[in-house]
Amino acid sequence: MVLRDHAKAPMYNLQDPQAFDYKRIMECFEDAEGRFEFETAAHAFQIIDDPTVTVIIPYNEEAERLIEELKYTEYPFSTLRKLQPYTVSIYEGEFDKLSSKGVILTIDDTYHVLNPDAMKEYYDPHRGLLVPESGGGDGLLF
Repeated sequence: MVLRDHAKAPMYNLQDPQAFDYKRIMECFEDAEGRFEFETAAHAFQIIDDPTVTVIIPYNEEAERLIEELKYTEYPFSTLRKLQPYTVSIYEGEFDKLSSKGVILTIDDTYHVLNPDAMKEYYDPHRGLLVPESGGGDGLLF
């Protein structure tokens, strides 16, 4: 059996060349004079296209202590690093649904925390953060 040249080529060669660079990031590095558009490439490149929001889950005393520390520290990055095991990233739409229920507290307009009073309803130790089906609309219509 004789293989044709195209049969030896990897499958990705059969794709449109732009299929793997549909955001055209590589064009930012093709300047003949050696000037690269790093800022443009950085803005275009995201591994996950859907923006996410990080929410801190106060599921034990250590997390609660670190959240209190975060409220008052002048150097939040150290505290945020310690809080990493207590965080989840959710899509903006899911965040909006939780926010509309009033169960998200925000520290310094930047850090989002699941309200400890809402833990029983919105956090399960086996399933994680529970996002409501609806983003609201639980009010009465007159």
